[in-house]
Amino acid sequence: MENNLPPHISITQMIFGFVTSKAIHVAAKLNIADLVASHGPMNAAQLAQETGAHEESIFRLMRALASNGIFSENQEGRFSLTPLAECLQENSADSMKAMAISAGGLFYKAYNELSFAVHSGEAGFEKAIGMGPFEYLSNNPEEGKTFDRAMTNFHGGETQPMIDNYDFSPFETIVDVGGGNGDVLSAVLERNSDTKGILFDMHEVTERAKQNISNRGLNGRCKIQAGNFFESVPSGDAY
Repeated sequence: MENNLPPHISITQMIFGFVTSKAIHVAAKLNIADLVASHGPMNAAQLAQETGAHEESIFRLMRALASNGIFSENQEGRFSLTPLAECLQENSADSMKAMAISAGGLFYKAYNELSFAVHSGEAGFEKAIGMGPFEYLSNNPEEGKTFDRAMTNFHGGETQPMIDNYDFSPFETIVDVGGGNGDVLSAVLERNSDTKGILFDMHEVTERAKQNISNRGLNGRCKIQAGNFFESVPSGDAY
């Protein structure tokens, strides 16, 4: 990556990249982008009142974000949305809010053990959390739901180009291994009315997927099956 900054300045920015990551995480947790979208430009006092945060501290948070183009500040000290900040809205078409929450929380804890993982060859996640990621998400369903949204938001833009450019009609049964909440498989089945599907994932994930599949009217063509894809997967014509 090329820029016009001296190398020691560029690497310093990278070294302190974690500060921006955590600032984005906190802003997402506090729903700041949604508040600004709803109320219009807001100052620190208003944000503190709405979020229950400390006024001076949230002002510093917002200034840090604005310095990176995430929100903008006017001369009256009011903060507005920018294209980057809009990505932290819950219902934005390009929302990365759930990813910011997961990455700045759960993932961040795991990466604190990167040195351990590099030295030992063992999983830093288990060292940091005390269990594997799938077990943790199973034991913490709210974080599991956030992770599901993060994956949907991150990969959501891939689904439409995939079904537009790949013909699934020759396949009688399509298995989505690790299918999450079922959005991708649902889109494939909606495009191919004669095709059946199997959503295969862990039990706690399939429980969250059931309502989504039902809401899209696909119960008759989509089977939801729980299991461990490290051990075996259901039989199908395409995966």
